[in-house]
Amino acid sequence: MKTLNLLLALSFCALTFTIQAQTEKITTQKQKSISSEKSDYFSIEIENKIKSYLVSGEIPAALPKYVKGTTEEDYKRILKDWGKENINLIKLEHQKKVLGKDRKSTSRSN
Repeated sequence: MKTLNLLLALSFCALTFTIQAQTEKITTQKQKSISSEKSDYFSIEIENKIKSYLVSGEIPAALPKYVKGTTEEDYKRILKDWGKENINLIKLEHQKKVLGKDRKSTSRSN
């Protein structure tokens, strides 16, 4: 009888931990999904950062929107390329970061 009670208690614990882990995983996935759905620009955090880089503080219609399935790193690279092509829309204090290493190579070739 003790063995049966012990087995039942262990089974209950294992089941409880499994359910808790699955619930946490689903909650995390929903949060990531909601975060992406709230913004056309990957996440609200990235959208706010984009706005902080722009002279107008407003996102222009021509700025590339996030395409589902694109990694965050790839999307940031797309934004950086857009910023290089539209450097006049970027605040002076952020232009150097947007231009990155390409600015040095461009100034040497001129």
